[in-house]
Amino acid sequence: MKLTTAGTLVIGMAILAGTPQVVVMADSTTEKKTESDRRLRDAVEKLQHARFDLGMADRKFGGERADALQQTQFALEQLFAAIDDQKWQGQDRELWEKQRRETEQAAQKRDKDHKVGDQPYVRAESALTNLREARRLVDKVDGGGFGGHKSKALVHIDEAIKSMQKGIDKAKQGKA
Repeated sequence: MKLTTAGTLVIGMAILAGTPQVVVMADSTTEKKTESDRRLRDAVEKLQHARFDLGMADRKFGGERADALQQTQFALEQLFAAIDDQKWQGQDRELWEKQRRETEQAAQKRDKDHKVGDQPYVRAESALTNLREARRLVDKVDGGGFGGHKSKALVHIDEAIKSMQKGIDKAKQGKA
């Protein structure tokens, strides 16, 4: 097959005309991935706040607070696996240790003083708000490519929300 100068020019123009679309698509995919990562990282922050609030909440929720705390930690682990960021995960471990020390000290002080908070549901309800916001953020992340970690995180967040709501409801009815 012999190409003429005009034929070569047409093929060259077709290749050049198609190139920007490929670049735009690649940028769009990268932008989408960046947006997904941002939302997942925002969800991680909300879960970290919820974890702290759950740790600081009064121990009057019939074991539901502990269940919610455990489910929150499981959700965090799934999101770290989805983000695939070892450095960030290491920083979270350090934060978790710091939060645990703070909550243990606060619980010891509270037990020593034999005081229940003036507003016993504030921390629990704050945790619930953060869990719901984390769920909303994770749910907004488009597409797959997270190896099932996103859907597993949603299950754990839902379980944490359900447990904490159940604990608050029981405590308010005096059944915890």
